[in-house]
Amino acid sequence: MPTGFIVHTANSKTLWRKDDFPHFLKTGPIPPRFRYFHSILSNTSFSHAPSVLDVGCGNGFMAEHFAAAGYSITGVDPSVEAIETAREHTDRIGLSIPYSIAPSDMLPFGDASFDAVVCCDVLEHTSGAGAILAEIARVLRPGGLLLYSTINRTLKSKIAAGSVQDWLWTRIADMPLYDWKLFITPAELAVHIRKAGLELRGSVGLQPRISSLSLLRLMNKLHRRAMTYAEFGKRCRLGTTDNLAVSYMGYAVKA
Repeated sequence: MPTGFIVHTANSKTLWRKDDFPHFLKTGPIPPRFRYFHSILSNTSFSHAPSVLDVGCGNGFMAEHFAAAGYSITGVDPSVEAIETAREHTDRIGLSIPYSIAPSDMLPFGDASFDAVVCCDVLEHTSGAGAILAEIARVLRPGGLLLYSTINRTLKSKIAAGSVQDWLWTRIADMPLYDWKLFITPAELAVHIRKAGLELRGSVGLQPRISSLSLLRLMNKLHRRAMTYAEFGKRCRLGTTDNLAVSYMGYAVKA
């Protein structure tokens, strides 16, 4: 059962290069995701500095944001290559982040180990979202937070996925990244969250703050290798919105 983002299987030596796809994550969706998650954590009362687990952490982009902000962050991912890359990069820049190799539905941590769990780019790549969320709930302390980001299963997201990986003039990756049938609607996710013993508290959309035409033009430029993935991520200007039709994120609390 796949439980991690597909590009985690890429060669570990390329995952931090600005001209490879994973760097789009670093400059595109991860900054606004972190700002949203940080705002939720900052407005939640903890008796101590919250400990955070990044499930499906990949090459450590999100974990490094949390570490730089002073959180006690731990990362876990099923990809050996991604974890090796994460460790190499954190050592190089002087951060201390413990990383483990394990699937998202078999976390190598005890019950009630963390105050918060971050889960991004995972749930839309698996048919086992319920099992993953149950495992996340297990390692959360009472009152702990699930912070998630995933992709809705709508006609709009199907078109978006097609433009990313199928359309001749806008295809931006040389490998399949998504299976639209695995995308998860907010209603479906809410059911899994409740079954895991969590209470859904809020959600927001995430989308480019440029026009669709401008986005397609950027994708074509990237397709022609006239732009790096890092620059593409920046120029998409991703930000929060009330529209959950494609990408959305939110949080839930363990009772």
